[in-house]
Amino acid sequence: MAFDIFVTEAAHEDLEEALGYIAGDLANPGAAKNLLDETQAVYEQLKDFPMLYECCHDLRLHNLGYRKVVIGNFVMVYHPMETEQRVYILRFFYGGRDYEKLI
Repeated sequence: MAFDIFVTEAAHEDLEEALGYIAGDLANPGAAKNLLDETQAVYEQLKDFPMLYECCHDLRLHNLGYRKVVIGNFVMVYHPMETEQRVYILRFFYGGRDYEKLI
């Protein structure tokens, strides 16, 4: 049975901000489209394989069941909930940030 994907408002805003920065400030709409396409592909994978990507290394996040996937220069943090058959997309961070302290 496929899991539902639920993108939190914070994750949606993070992604929109990243896409806007890449397309606008960096003047690279092609790279922004690629990031969006890759993100959508990850969402599709998570529907069938919610445990596909590694657990967060931070002990606190690991104990919460949070996982992460690297998409281009960004890290997407998500939480699969088997009891609900849902994957919560929590946040997107630029890979150079210490995202573990921001959650």
